[in-house]
Amino acid sequence: MHDQATYELIERYCQGECNPEEVALVDKRLSEEPEFAALLAFHRELDLTLADTGTLSFAKELAAAGEAYHAAQDQEAGQSVTLGGAGGVPRRSFAWQRWAAAASIALLAVVGGYFLLRDPRLSPPEAYDQYFAIYDAPANFRSDDDSVTRRYGLAFAAYNGKDWDGAITAFTALAAADSNQVTARFYAAVAMLADGQAVAAIPLFEKIAGSQSPFATQGKWYLALAWLKQGDIAAAQPILQSLADGAQGKFQQQAQGLLRKLGK
Repeated sequence: MHDQATYELIERYCQGECNPEEVALVDKRLSEEPEFAALLAFHRELDLTLADTGTLSFAKELAAAGEAYHAAQDQEAGQSVTLGGAGGVPRRSFAWQRWAAAASIALLAVVGGYFLLRDPRLSPPEAYDQYFAIYDAPANFRSDDDSVTRRYGLAFAAYNGKDWDGAITAFTALAAADSNQVTARFYAAVAMLADGQAVAAIPLFEKIAGSQSPFATQGKWYLALAWLKQGDIAAAQPILQSLADGAQGKFQQQAQGLLRKLGK
């Protein structure tokens, strides 16, 4: 069983509210704890489900029924329904959307034998739009060369501010200064993809994905997304399959989920 802190960490992670230290913790737990990875995958599916207005309509009715049920129980037991109220049993109130979406999924799975999270097949551009997310920048970057540290600081400031032109220019210059600057090359490519420049980003991601660098797995994931952005599912599929079969942690989970959404 997971504790409350785990659920809150996952909630913040799915909402993009984690700080770099928490992101690193999530990545570590994804690679070491299969149950944690499965729980995070489920929460991601809930987020996708919450975008479905038809599901939300049904989910809202379930949420109202659930609240009425708990209120009746509390009244019968002589307890206060106010969180932390006198004589009451404190109960954390999650957003009704998440609770009801989970309930509706479980209900439909049991009654109809149909797993609601299996969305209709997505086109490559739709899959890109649904799965693309900016890769987190490090909280700090240190180099033995103070001038390089300052240049990276400026580059990451542009990146975090979604100044894609500025980030591309800064990271490209850093990569050109040293052929081993994989970090600069990777973030330049992500900025290009975020800016809609998939054609320019693909060669950079291909080089990173084929290397032994720490960004090789990330490079494969974004390379597959870049091909989907271009509408080329044939090029993206084998890359996603290699991640689904051989990667670990969140990129394996995301690749498996994306392949299902593509009907592969």
